[in-house]
Amino acid sequence: INAEYMGPKNVHALVKYADTLYSSGGADTIRLARKYYCEAARLANSQLSKPSLRALYGVWICCVSLSDRPGSDEITADLLKWAAQQLLQVYSPAAGAKATEGSPLLMVLRATVTRKAS
Repeated sequence: INAEYMGPKNVHALVKYADTLYSSGGADTIRLARKYYCEAARLANSQLSKPSLRALYGVWICCVSLSDRPGSDEITADLLKWAAQQLLQVYSPAAGAKATEGSPLLMVLRATVTRKAS
């Protein structure tokens, strides 16, 4: 099955396909899932004028998974930081979010953004 058959410009179809890829495991499959999540995030911003939380979380979790593996690249580190920054913007009080300041999610996202590349 290919996401293009479900609609290459369909954000939800891309995310669903990326979810399936990610759950299959394996570094190559997770890298492919990351690509689909990135494309879904890009399309959501351009088509819907708002971020797709599922796509952003997908990019973030793929990068977390890949960064723990040997041979992690700079693209993974950059995308990890970018996704965390995007999610922090969504959950910021300025965006009308009701996330508690001390919530574990916000703490992990902030740690991701401030973590130095290894």
